[in-house]
Amino acid sequence: MKKFTLLFAIIVCTINLSAVDIVEHFSTQSTGHYYPYTENGTFTIQFDFELQNGPINHNFTVGFYLSNDLVIEPTDILIDTFSINSMNNGSSSFPDQFGQMSPYRIKQMLLKSGVPHNTTLFLGVILDYQNEISESDETNNGGFINMPPTSITGNVGINVFYRIRSIDIRPNPILNKAIIDVSGFTDNTLTIKIMDVCGKIVFEKNDIQFPFVWDRANLNDGLYLIMIFDNDQAIIRKKIVLN
Repeated sequence: MKKFTLLFAIIVCTINLSAVDIVEHFSTQSTGHYYPYTENGTFTIQFDFELQNGPINHNFTVGFYLSNDLVIEPTDILIDTFSINSMNNGSSSFPDQFGQMSPYRIKQMLLKSGVPHNTTLFLGVILDYQNEISESDETNNGGFINMPPTSITGNVGINVFYRIRSIDIRPNPILNKAIIDVSGFTDNTLTIKIMDVCGKIVFEKNDIQFPFVWDRANLNDGLYLIMIFDNDQAIIRKKIVLN
């Protein structure tokens, strides 16, 4: 009788779950400066962002946008780009650690196709707008620069509006209830809509007097988007987390 020897091979697979993540910190740490219109007038801005589980050793591109609200998306108006060659873990300041940025020449912006005039615009950034870096979270790359919104007025220049509208949500993440308050509005009676990640409106209430206490009720844990509407226009959008 032949004897057979059975060999068992144990294969150990190591899965790396900590993909890099570039995190924006625009809304709390950024600053912006505006210089009045001249032939060579420019915007000068600075913002901070953070790399986790890096480093990144190849190029990725930062996109600068004009948006009609505080949510900066790839569908907004791309006005400039900047390439970053590499980045180490931790917080970084732009342009301090990455050299001088391309100036936003106002005359060129006025002539750029698709830029709306005589309306309020926000200047913002998407850190990796071409998705050149594979990240663990692709939803936290975009944000507005913390500077007054602007309006391009004909071929004269750009006016700056210093009434910045903002929303305060406490706490966030939200366990059961949150206090929602807004500032910068003449009329304090507005509309709130909350949307899930699939784009479904899960909460809507008109004619809200702020501050407003919101009860999550039976909504599932996860990421949501809260939107404040004034005369049917989405003025403020902010991510909230339920847990």
